[in-house]
Amino acid sequence: MRRRPDARAATRLVAASLALLASAACKSKEGLSRSSRDVAQSRQIAQAEAAADAATAGPGADTNITRTALPGDPIQVISFVTTDNSIAGPDTVLNGPVEVRFTNRGRFPHELRFVFVPGSASLTSAVRDLKQRPDLAASQALGGAGPLGPGRSMSIVLPIRNGIYVVLCNLPDSAGNPWFKNGVLRILRVTGRSPPVLQPATLPATAAITTSEFSWRFGAAMVRGTNRTLGIEGRTRTTSIPAGPAVIMVDHLGGPGHDLVIIRGDGPLAMDDYTAWRYQGGAAVPDIVGGLPGLFPARGGLRAYIRLDLTPGSYLIFCPTLKRGADVPNFVVVRGYQVGEFGQFVVR
Repeated sequence: MRRRPDARAATRLVAASLALLASAACKSKEGLSRSSRDVAQSRQIAQAEAAADAATAGPGADTNITRTALPGDPIQVISFVTTDNSIAGPDTVLNGPVEVRFTNRGRFPHELRFVFVPGSASLTSAVRDLKQRPDLAASQALGGAGPLGPGRSMSIVLPIRNGIYVVLCNLPDSAGNPWFKNGVLRILRVTGRSPPVLQPATLPATAAITTSEFSWRFGAAMVRGTNRTLGIEGRTRTTSIPAGPAVIMVDHLGGPGHDLVIIRGDGPLAMDDYTAWRYQGGAAVPDIVGGLPGLFPARGGLRAYIRLDLTPGSYLIFCPTLKRGADVPNFVVVRGYQVGEFGQFVVR
């Protein structure tokens, strides 16, 4: 039986490394604000270490089990608030189904992207690598919440597995740089004995979307509750759902590398406007109402829930990320929604 590394010892080393980095940065007047952020991050690691010592850490006995929580099982609730220079939120949480409540108090769109830090990597090197290669924020993400427009709130219910995460915003600032380079990041440690992917219990939903590699299907819930039926109306007939609080169930049957974005828009061309802003420096900021970054594969499919407050209008739900695989030539730039990974709906 392979011996697991001592996560607490690794955390202590990480905390010491961050403290040394912060001390060195303080010697430079120009780097004072960056030093303050490093000190704050080292304090987060120290607090996470203390919490881990007080709790029972480590995965469950059978690390291959993927199962669903029972109806009525408690769901942990953690809350995050973003501004244009920080993320406020918890330092630790137990693994299993978690409701991530997210409020954006910045002047620009933000997201919470949970970037997993591999056990063999130190947190210091992981943050350094992310700043040098922001694309890693997409490839190593395991869930999160957003993107989300200024002044909006939403929540996500999803499973979170054990480990250390860098929670960050990888959206572009006005200069085209990822926001996490400006300090919009923090550290989250996940501990506990639940199975590695403990799916949330079934929740009553307003609508549902089934996602796969090349086709997404969105439909309204015609009957709500645990025995609901779904009218999958496709893209040739627009789905209609009622205004007000909404729950969108997400069943992800595809692999890694997918983000889910919800925007207000009058037609499919609005998705091009989003990608122009997100990846090409477009000036027009889209009206982003929510989403779920870093969809990841799980045995039997990943299930998550998006909670939103929807006002009347036209909406699009889609994947904006690049398709990379044997079916897509390297010289062809293809976004997920361009091969069928989208749906559209009207809120009345």
